[in-house]
Amino acid sequence: MNMDNKIDVLSEFINKLKLKPLNENYYIECCLNSIMGWKDTEYWKRINLNSQELLDLSIDKFIEEKYYIRSSSKESNEIYEKIYGKNFVGNDYHGYLLWATLKNISKKEAIKILTDDDFKDYRISHVWGCTKNIYLNNLPFNYFAIPSFCYCLSDKNNGGRIGEKFRLKLKKQVIKNCDKSIILYNNKMIKLANSIMKNLKTCINNKEINIEKDYFSQRISFILDQFILIPINGNDVEKIEYGLKIFEFKENEIVFSEEYLKAKKDKFNDYLNELKIN
Repeated sequence: MNMDNKIDVLSEFINKLKLKPLNENYYIECCLNSIMGWKDTEYWKRINLNSQELLDLSIDKFIEEKYYIRSSSKESNEIYEKIYGKNFVGNDYHGYLLWATLKNISKKEAIKILTDDDFKDYRISHVWGCTKNIYLNNLPFNYFAIPSFCYCLSDKNNGGRIGEKFRLKLKKQVIKNCDKSIILYNNKMIKLANSIMKNLKTCINNKEINIEKDYFSQRISFILDQFILIPINGNDVEKIEYGLKIFEFKENEIVFSEEYLKAKKDKFNDYLNELKIN
């Protein structure tokens, strides 16, 4: 993409804003429509494959038996290694996976695309975050490419009230378009819940981990919040925004959350069944 085309990304956005009197809702609509692939039906089809292939690709095949996770310290890496019991690279490769999946190309080709000029006006952001959850971090429905001038709305720490509205609409649209992939992810989490809890408890009780106690407790608490189910039914704003947490600390013990146990009793109707969201 040449410089003229780069400028057009912003020019097109500005021209859209001129079409109607500016208000919060129209501004959010313009920002959503500027997300790469947002209006492209084929885009949604490619990331909502109705098979186990997508989940396998994201977790196993593409990353060559290594998990990719967002990490920034040796101490954190030691914790993740004990929890997941796998080799992993402390970095994000969701951008590479996005293009490898959508364009049906190799990882090497995908990396080249992300370093070319045609991608430099965009940034990659997560929909639900959870970058410490290896099962969600790299799934294509959980991230998107957005122009840099709209990026602040995708950041929960910077978007303010408009950002909250933007992220809620974004999540509802992803749920609507990617329900099949989300069901696959939820099902994976439900099947792995017991083994993940076992690993978490083993990690807490592991005497070999040489990490300062307060830091260790802080990281474990943070990681617990990363394991969520994503609703495909209902209109509970809080559930759509944050997902349903699978685990929680109770009396210094890791247990299944009350909400998770309630969902289990209801046979996970809001997480595995037919899409029913407005």
